[in-house]
Amino acid sequence: MSFLAWIILGLIAGFIGSKLVNKRGEGLVLDIILGIIGAFQIFDQAFIMTKGGPLKATLTVALLIYQNLFQDTGAVGVACAEAIVLGIIIFGLTLISRRVIDTKIEY
Repeated sequence: MSFLAWIILGLIAGFIGSKLVNKRGEGLVLDIILGIIGAFQIFDQAFIMTKGGPLKATLTVALLIYQNLFQDTGAVGVACAEAIVLGIIIFGLTLISRRVIDTKIEY
């Protein structure tokens, strides 16, 4: 399964699992944001089952960061840069989802 397929699968599972019909406002926003974050940070399933798989078929961003940090010697800077870019992507998608949903949340 490719990385994009993992993201789509995670978003669909989070969307269906949140029981969209019963959620409104804050609950829906939280479920969508946590689904996006969880989809990008899939690590343990791919690492335990395949360690990236044959021909990197199940290589996710989190697993790539792990491999660059701990398995490739001298790639610490690359792993740090990938982690920062992953954080920026997640933050950007969170902002986009907040703008698209456009609910009034009071804290």
